[in-house]
Amino acid sequence: MKIEEKYCPINNEPLRDEEFFCRNHLRALKLLVTTYNSWDEAYEGLSWEEYLEKLTKIKESVGIWAQELIQYIIDNKINYADLKKIAKSE
Repeated sequence: MKIEEKYCPINNEPLRDEEFFCRNHLRALKLLVTTYNSWDEAYEGLSWEEYLEKLTKIKESVGIWAQELIQYIIDNKINYADLKKIAKSE
Protein backbone atom coordinates (compact mmCIF):
# COMPACT_ATOMS: atom_id res chain seq x y z
CA MET A 1 0.00 0.00 0.00
CA LYS A 2 1.41 3.36 -1.04
CA ILE A 3 1.09 6.27 1.39
CA GLU A 4 0.09 9.49 -0.32
CA GLU A 5 2.50 12.28 0.45
CA LYS A 6 1.21 15.74 1.25
CA TYR A 7 2.99 18.92 0.26
CA CYS A 8 3.14 22.49 1.47
CA PRO A 9 0.69 24.53 -0.65
CA ILE A 10 3.24 27.34 -0.93
CA ASN A 11 6.50 25.67 -1.94
CA ASN A 12 5.53 22.01 -2.49
CA GLU A 13 7.91 20.77 0.19
CA PRO A 14 6.87 17.37 1.62
CA LEU A 15 4.95 17.64 4.88
CA ARG A 16 5.40 15.63 8.05
CA ASP A 17 2.39 13.94 9.60
CA GLU A 18 -0.73 16.12 9.59
CA GLU A 19 0.92 19.47 8.97
CA PHE A 20 -0.71 22.03 6.69
CA PHE A 21 2.47 24.01 5.95
CA CYS A 22 6.15 23.03 5.79
CA ARG A 23 8.29 23.70 8.86
CA ASN A 24 9.52 27.08 7.60
CA HIS A 25 6.09 28.41 6.69
CA LEU A 26 4.64 27.00 9.91
CA ARG A 27 7.33 28.81 11.92
CA ALA A 28 6.47 32.01 10.02
CA LEU A 29 2.76 31.47 10.73
CA LYS A 30 3.37 31.09 14.46
CA LEU A 31 5.32 34.34 14.46
CA LEU A 32 2.64 36.15 12.45
CA VAL A 33 -0.07 35.03 14.86
CA THR A 34 2.01 35.95 17.92
CA THR A 35 3.04 39.37 16.65
CA TYR A 36 -0.47 40.18 15.44
CA ASN A 37 -1.64 40.35 19.06
CA SER A 38 1.03 42.96 19.84
CA TRP A 39 0.23 44.99 16.74
CA ASP A 40 -3.50 44.80 17.49
CA GLU A 41 -2.90 46.30 20.93
CA ALA A 42 -0.54 48.97 19.60
CA TYR A 43 -2.84 49.99 16.74
CA GLU A 44 -6.02 49.62 18.84
CA GLY A 45 -8.25 47.31 16.86
CA LEU A 46 -6.10 46.52 13.83
CA SER A 47 -7.81 43.85 11.72
CA TRP A 48 -5.94 40.76 10.53
CA GLU A 49 -6.23 41.95 6.93
CA GLU A 50 -4.86 45.41 7.82
CA TYR A 51 -1.98 43.77 9.67
CA LEU A 52 -1.07 41.67 6.64
CA GLU A 53 -1.29 44.69 4.36
CA LYS A 54 1.05 46.66 6.63
CA LEU A 55 3.54 43.78 6.58
CA THR A 56 3.50 43.69 2.77
CA LYS A 57 4.66 47.31 2.79
CA ILE A 58 7.71 46.67 4.99
CA LYS A 59 9.22 43.73 3.13
CA GLU A 60 12.75 44.62 4.23
CA SER A 61 11.68 43.76 7.80
CA VAL A 62 9.81 40.57 6.92
CA GLY A 63 11.56 37.30 6.07
CA ILE A 64 11.02 35.49 2.79
CA TRP A 65 9.06 32.64 4.41
CA ALA A 66 6.68 35.14 6.02
CA GLN A 67 6.37 37.10 2.78
CA GLU A 68 5.40 33.94 0.88
CA LEU A 69 2.95 32.95 3.60
CA ILE A 70 1.36 36.40 3.74
CA GLN A 71 0.83 36.37 -0.02
CA TYR A 72 -0.70 32.89 0.17
CA ILE A 73 -3.04 33.98 2.99
CA ILE A 74 -4.14 37.09 1.09
CA ASP A 75 -4.59 35.24 -2.23
CA ASN A 76 -6.63 32.46 -0.60
CA LYS A 77 -8.54 34.71 1.83
CA ILE A 78 -7.70 32.52 4.82
CA ASN A 79 -9.13 33.94 8.02
CA TYR A 80 -7.29 34.53 11.26
CA ALA A 81 -9.30 31.99 13.28
CA ASP A 82 -8.36 29.15 10.92
CA LEU A 83 -4.70 30.14 10.87
CA LYS A 84 -4.62 30.43 14.64
CA LYS A 85 -5.89 26.84 14.89
CA ILE A 86 -3.22 25.63 12.46
CA ALA A 87 -0.50 27.48 14.39
CA LYS A 88 -1.60 25.96 17.70
CA SER A 89 -2.18 22.44 16.45
CA GLU A 90 1.23 21.96 14.88
